[in-house]
Amino acid sequence: MKKFFFTLIPLLRSYKLQIFYVVFGGILTGGSVAALAYYIRPVLDDIFIAKNLNSLHFLPFFIVVIYFAKGFGKFVQTYNTAKISEGIISTLRIDILKHIVYLDLKFFYTYTSGDIISRFSNDITNIRGFFTAYLADSVRDFIAIFALLGVVIYNSYEMAFYALVIIPACVYPLSKLATKIKHIAHQSQSTLADLTSRMTEIINNYETIKSYIAEKKEIKSFANISDKARGMAVREAKTNALVSPVMEIISSIGIAFVIISGGKYVIDGDMSVGTFFSFMTALFMLYEPIKRLTVHYNQMSSISASFERILELLETKSSIIEGSNEIGSIENIKFENVFLRYKVKDILKNINIEIKKGESIALIGNSGGGKTSFVNLINRFLDVSSGKLSINNQDIKDIKQSSLREKIALVSQRVFIFNDTIINNICYAMPFNEEKMKNAISLANAEFVYDLENGLETKLDEFGTNISGGQRQRISIARAIYKNPDVYIFDEATSALDGDSESIIKNSIKNLSKDKIVFIIAHRLSSITHSDKIMIFDKGDIVDFGDNKDIRENSIYFKNILDKLN
Repeated sequence: MKKFFFTLIPLLRSYKLQIFYVVFGGILTGGSVAALAYYIRPVLDDIFIAKNLNSLHFLPFFIVVIYFAKGFGKFVQTYNTAKISEGIISTLRIDILKHIVYLDLKFFYTYTSGDIISRFSNDITNIRGFFTAYLADSVRDFIAIFALLGVVIYNSYEMAFYALVIIPACVYPLSKLATKIKHIAHQSQSTLADLTSRMTEIINNYETIKSYIAEKKEIKSFANISDKARGMAVREAKTNALVSPVMEIISSIGIAFVIISGGKYVIDGDMSVGTFFSFMTALFMLYEPIKRLTVHYNQMSSISASFERILELLETKSSIIEGSNEIGSIENIKFENVFLRYKVKDILKNINIEIKKGESIALIGNSGGGKTSFVNLINRFLDVSSGKLSINNQDIKDIKQSSLREKIALVSQRVFIFNDTIINNICYAMPFNEEKMKNAISLANAEFVYDLENGLETKLDEFGTNISGGQRQRISIARAIYKNPDVYIFDEATSALDGDSESIIKNSIKNLSKDKIVFIIAHRLSSITHSDKIMIFDKGDIVDFGDNKDIRENSIYFKNILDKLN
């Protein structure tokens, strides 16, 4: 929990004025509570016993002032707490996204999308609760406790000793409960992440679920995780529910001693009725903020667990270290004794190859052979485990990632469409240029966009569900062409196209390759017809590489996988 507060302090520095208002509001509300407790004394002694008419006229006015101060203080606290909480939560969200988008692929292999989303939603919401539910209340309660302590001690320091000496006895059981709550909270947040992950998976794979009539299976799987989450939530609620009774039972012992001693003082005439009731009122009021602070402290264990999960993301470091060099046009790509390992397995083995500007290369081979890993190294989504990968004869590790990637365009087999207009999907993260747009649409054979109801301003649904699979693929290809990079990577980029569209785009790719480097990851024979060279992968090795015609006519490896490409 210390880590939570130490991390929070720098975030709070931007809200000094708001914090001042929260404390000011706490003084008004906490002080008003103490004032009400204190004025029980003159109400009883001066009005009901001494029958002082002046006090009777003055007191109602004073009560109105106290409640006005209390209400105004609460408003000031609530409003400024909201400004602090929403500001910090927004900063946290942006900081998390800013951090994770620059992490390498290993991070996304380690964390599921549901787990990441859970930390964005469930954990962030939990932290917001610290501000909205606890911060203002805790400030107000601390001030109320000190003010009420003053009233209690002022009325009778002897009875105050009996009443307050019992409080330290609460510390041990409550600290044990706090430890237990934090442990359960960690498990609960992890289970909620599993729940979010499962729901994300179901939504993203609904077509497969329906085609395999797997609705009942998925409902059962989701229900099992949901039951586990429910069990964790009930355990956490049960442990939290123990805090208040423990505090009240122990506190009642102190109150019992006060009633005995205070009653004797009143009977013996050593204390007025008003003083006794003012003391008792302040004491009862005192236990309430102490109890709330104790409950908040234990609930803070859950919030601390959420914060630790967020810090875990923020403290995750990328294994890819940023380079510092800019590069010009990519002229050549060279692999020298390159190995790529994941855990203990070699994904790529001793790759030695050079590709030059103007070459179009088809990458073929069995699934899992290393084709995608090979191009991921060029994009520097992954780093070589050993050996050297050079771009323009300089180590790729010395090149700035942004400088490298702005010269590479990837068209993945998994087409990515954003919930935005066609224009913004094609010129994604790039300045708009009308001529470039028209050229990219033409080369990608995507003229269908002009026939849509709103043309280029047509807004695409999430995943592009309001256009066909082939149309989505053509928009993805147009995006790559619009970028006008030095290196194109097409990962079975024409798999969803009809024959005519595929032929047009392949001619476009052939024309593009005249002054570019083009990689085509191919899973069928028609995809490699226009490539200059063929590279054959098998279990992480490049087992053959050469001119298209020579490989197709003479390579034993090509003949072995020919049936799979047809």
